[in-house]
Amino acid sequence: MALVTGASSGIGRAMALYLAEDGAEVVHAALESEARELEDAVSEAEAAGGKAAYVTCDVSRVDGLPSWQLKPPNRSDLPRSSSTPLELTCGSHGRT
Repeated sequence: MALVTGASSGIGRAMALYLAEDGAEVVHAALESEARELEDAVSEAEAAGGKAAYVTCDVSRVDGLPSWQLKPPNRSDLPRSSSTPLELTCGSHGRT
């Protein structure tokens, strides 16, 4: 499973699509204001044969992070508290 931030456009979206095409279960993440773009990115990943979901959050602020009580896409066999490892790819959105 991979969590890709900045996945609504640009390099983040391309990386999420690449990972989905390569067989990873991908959670796309971006700001709430980019939810429509996230939906499109998830549809694109699924059309390419990948398994995908999305979450909106602001990773630049600690209080903007969700509790990450996520089930991996299409994995009902895993409990919500699963310790499934995540491959984390972060986009900087121009921040350093």
